[in-house]
Amino acid sequence: PSDAVLKWDKREWNLGGEITPRDPGSFYHLSKVHDTYNTYKACRFWKLRSYDIMQGVIYGVHTPQVSADPRLRTRLDMDECFGTVINRFVAQAVAGFPLTMYGSGEQIRSFIGLEDAMQCMSRLLAHPPKPGQYDVVNQISGYYNVRQLAEAVAKIASKEFRIPVTIQRVENPRVEYDIHPYEPVYTKLRDQFGFEAKVSLEDEVYRMLELLTQPHIKQRIEEKKQIILPRTWWSGKKKVVDSLEVVEEITYKSGE
Repeated sequence: PSDAVLKWDKREWNLGGEITPRDPGSFYHLSKVHDTYNTYKACRFWKLRSYDIMQGVIYGVHTPQVSADPRLRTRLDMDECFGTVINRFVAQAVAGFPLTMYGSGEQIRSFIGLEDAMQCMSRLLAHPPKPGQYDVVNQISGYYNVRQLAEAVAKIASKEFRIPVTIQRVENPRVEYDIHPYEPVYTKLRDQFGFEAKVSLEDEVYRMLELLTQPHIKQRIEEKKQIILPRTWWSGKKKVVDSLEVVEEITYKSGE
C-alpha cells in the first residue's frame, strides 16, 4: 500500500507504494528473490528450516585452514565477469594494470572478508533454526563505495609493497544508479550469534597482496590480465573495451 512504513530502531522508512521492499537490479538478483519466496513457502508448508543469508560480497584469500597448506588455497576470480571488485582491484595492482573504477565510483555495496564469512557460517550451523522456521540474516561486516575500495587497495599497494598504482574511471558496463540510498542493518549476527569481525578491509587487502605478489602467482595474473577489461554489457550491446577511456586518473606512487 502507498502508506506502508518500515520501522526499525526508532526510525521509519516510507516504502512509497512498492509491492515488496526487495527490488532486484538484475536477473541474477531476481533469481535470489524467487529463492527467498520459494524457501519461505517450503518452510511454512513442509516444516523445513532455513536461514536465508543475505551475503555481502566476499573478498580475500585467507582462513587459518586455507593458509595452513598451499594445496588448500581457495579460488580467486579476477576477470571482468566473475571477479568481484576487491579481488579484481588487488589483481590489477599486482599486474601493473590501472584499477578500473566503473562510472562515478559512488556505488555502495556490502562486503565481508572470507575468514569472517566462514566464521558466520559456522555460528549459524551451530545454532540451526527450528522446524518450520524461516529467518533472514544479513551477513556483512561493513559497506563501502567503489572509490573507497580502489583508494584502499592503491594506498596499501604503493605504501607497503612499493607498487605504483593508477585509478581510472571508465564507462560503467552495468545498468545501475551511480548514487543510491544504502543503509543495511547487520546487527543480528552480532547480537544473536556472537559474531565479531576479525579482519579489517585493510588487513585482508594486505594479506592478498602478500600472496598475489609471489613471483609464480604474479606471473599467472600477468598472463591473464587481458580478461580484466569489460566485455559483458548489461544493456545487451556488443562492445569490447580495447583501451581505457580515462575520465579521471589518480596515481599513487611507491611509498606514498
